[in-house]
Amino acid sequence: MFVDSEPRSWNMDPALLEQALTDRIHRGTRPKAVIAVHLYGQPADMDAIIEICARHEVPLIEDAAESLGATLRAALQDTDIRVEPVMR
Repeated sequence: MFVDSEPRSWNMDPALLEQALTDRIHRGTRPKAVIAVHLYGQPADMDAIIEICARHEVPLIEDAAESLGATLRAALQDTDIRVEPVMR
């Protein structure tokens, strides 16, 4: 499934992600994972995306390959490699 971007950063729209996950889960086809991609040096709204994925128990993969030099809360997006489970 694809989720459209939001116009502020051209990254995944959290509201549309919420709708897409809710729709798929109600149809009995829970996605295996969500891949959030940071584009054009702009970080995606990861706080919202992480919360949505955790609530729907869908793993999250973060792709920061195109975010060279981007910052989120004063942290560089391309220097921190981490694996964090979002399912509780």
